[in-house]
Amino acid sequence: MTFRIERALKVRQDLLEIWQGVAIHDPEAANRQLSRIEDAIAALADFPHIGAPKEDVLAGSRTILKSPHLVFYRVFEAERLVQILRVLDGRRDMKALFLE
Repeated sequence: MTFRIERALKVRQDLLEIWQGVAIHDPEAANRQLSRIEDAIAALADFPHIGAPKEDVLAGSRTILKSPHLVFYRVFEAERLVQILRVLDGRRDMKALFLE
């Protein structure tokens, strides 16, 4: 059974910053990277547990990698919901970013 995807408010800003950061050098590469991220998010509707647990950063969270970006999310079984929390550059300090 398919899960519903819900995005936290910060996700839109995260994706915009990713696109802008890559587009400075190559707008087409920025489009491709966002497309890869969006495809990975869409796959969570059918495979919500595909990501690795990331308890060390945020309790109950999981991640999928679209190098170099990590999609952080939580799965709510009873509600059949995947909540996308953030999409971040994996080379950054994740714990600090979740405190913002």
